[in-house]
Amino acid sequence: MQDMILTVYIDGEFAVSVNAHPGQSKAVDGRGGALPWMSSEWGHDVPMQVISNWLQCALPENGALASWAARSMLVARQHGAAGDAMRPETIIWAHPAHEYPGAIQVTRNDELPPPAKPISAYASVPEAEMRGKLVDAMQVFGAIKGSPRRAAWESGASLSGVRPKMSLTARNGDPDEGWLDGGPGQASTWVVKVEDSRANEGEAGIESICQAALGLCGIPAARTRSRVIADFQCVLSERSDRRVQDGFVKRIHQEEFRQACDYGVMKHWMGAPNEPSYPRIHAILRRRGRGGAGLTRFLAASWLLGHGDLHRGNIGLTVSSPRDGEKSVDLAPAYDVSSAVGTDYDLGFVLPVGGQHAFDAIGIPEWAKHAQSCGEDGEETLAHVAQIADRLPDALSQAVRMAKEADENRAQAAVDKRADAMLLRAHAMAKALAEQRHGQTERMKERPKGGGQSSCDP
Repeated sequence: MQDMILTVYIDGEFAVSVNAHPGQSKAVDGRGGALPWMSSEWGHDVPMQVISNWLQCALPENGALASWAARSMLVARQHGAAGDAMRPETIIWAHPAHEYPGAIQVTRNDELPPPAKPISAYASVPEAEMRGKLVDAMQVFGAIKGSPRRAAWESGASLSGVRPKMSLTARNGDPDEGWLDGGPGQASTWVVKVEDSRANEGEAGIESICQAALGLCGIPAARTRSRVIADFQCVLSERSDRRVQDGFVKRIHQEEFRQACDYGVMKHWMGAPNEPSYPRIHAILRRRGRGGAGLTRFLAASWLLGHGDLHRGNIGLTVSSPRDGEKSVDLAPAYDVSSAVGTDYDLGFVLPVGGQHAFDAIGIPEWAKHAQSCGEDGEETLAHVAQIADRLPDALSQAVRMAKEADENRAQAAVDKRADAMLLRAHAMAKALAEQRHGQTERMKERPKGGGQSSCDP
């Protein structure tokens, strides 16, 4: 019987090997020195089921996962292996040439990861071929009927989310200069996402505006553009888990919050006991990183923008390389940030802040409760929120003006309408917070000396 061992490398260093045979028990085959760097809280003694849960979240989602699972069953049969070919380690074993998130590379048995090619050796993707690649991506995701070309099965990128996506490298870092494809086993620098739903018109342009507004507020955010490519409305997002170094694409290790907290594929709030939320991320950042100020600022900006779809798969953590000594963890640059203001999806935060989901129900008391639950200083938390509230409306206005010159939107009228509604909401919420803070200050002035602490005091 042929061995089916999946080996995982992190930044080129051996992390772990596991048994991927679908008819045999799940088991760790070997542990490497890079295993603790695979996830924020891991050491060397990680149970097999936790590793399997983590790998499951490294797989694509929606229709793409069904396509990958079908190929996994085919490849397993070709190797004479019967059993549960839906196991994540088996699916990944069947797709060793695909590009995975972060600094992950995978091989079968004793193979080594392929050497990185210089970007100068990447193949050019003519504009005429882009439509075929986008159609392949949509067919793999099940967004349109038909079977993708064989090349789409042999290599590609594992990308999360429900929209059809593919990953390519922008020539000279600028997608407007053209696209490059490194081929099987190589890393890429940008994600091209088809965002062309009539039920959510203008979404590509709004995502680009929101990402730009975050950057203008000093919040790290992926560079994002809205473009029409081969008649498809698309969002172009620069990958924060990649950087170009000395003419090569270098992988940067990154994981989603759901992987860091070992919560499986569940991204949204379910109301279960001890369900991981923002306190868990703050705890990780305090132990391993720079603290939670960056997360607080990002949450405040999301609150003002109306970005409620902030689930466990839309919060990333960057993990240092095993080559760089002691492990450290930081909040990853923001990605997939949009606004639901003015749409049917304007329902509030997926993960509650201060016990509240609805944006309008969150004010100073909720931010104070949020700080307390996260083990953060209440006054510092409110200061971060107030600073973003002071900055974001103007940053958003600037981002809207910049997008007029930089973006390409088929439904520009829808983008303009949603942007206007977003600006009105941001100004109104910033004003309401300022009035709450003013009222709090006045009450503090009127309080007799020795009258106790404010609601935001720790």
